[in-house]
Amino acid sequence: MKTFAFIFARGGSKGLPNKNLLKINNKSLVNHSVDCAKESGACEKIFVSSDSDEILDLAGDDVIKIKRPDELSGDKDPEWLAWQHAINFAETNYGKFEIFISLPPTSPFKKSLDINNAIKTLNDSSSDICISITPSSRNPFFNMVKKDGPYLEIFNKTKNKIYNRQDAQQCFDITTNVYAAKKSFIKNKTYIFDGKVSFIEIPKIRSIDIDDEVDFLIAKTVMENKNV
Repeated sequence: MKTFAFIFARGGSKGLPNKNLLKINNKSLVNHSVDCAKESGACEKIFVSSDSDEILDLAGDDVIKIKRPDELSGDKDPEWLAWQHAINFAETNYGKFEIFISLPPTSPFKKSLDINNAIKTLNDSSSDICISITPSSRNPFFNMVKKDGPYLEIFNKTKNKIYNRQDAQQCFDITTNVYAAKKSFIKNKTYIFDGKVSFIEIPKIRSIDIDDEVDFLIAKTVMENKNV
């Protein structure tokens, strides 16, 4: 099925200003995702959506650029709406397609293998969207807590006390590595869990997501000193 890839990169960020313009190994976060989409060989067209002209210029001349409206570019605006805006732009200007891929630039360790596995999982299942997950290092049944006035209690209580992490129900973190979805699902729904969600599991190192300066320093150190 015809597959289009999209990279969504806002210009503003409170946690780490202009983070999508930052470079690791002399390549911007946006271009890490663009190159990964190219390497996968699965994406017939690659789009970059941004409210920032600087980001769009940096993305290169071999991608299709979508100017994201200001009303969809605030830090509280659901990215799902930007997804729908980009789909409408792509269909109006480049024709129909079936599979929508989102490759967040804040996850620079993604591999083309992840994109292809997500597409295969989506196509082989009856799901509406396939997301990437990784085993969580914290568990709401064991070592995640919530405040109860001046005290703490376990986030999810069970009938039997759990003394070892291995005895707790296994939990996973949703990562920002890759999203593969049926285009019709994105157009007609408003939330990932409005439909059937399948998954690919990726190692923790490829799940690193850059949200603030500490995340960026970790990602930069890992990528520049380790073959991942």
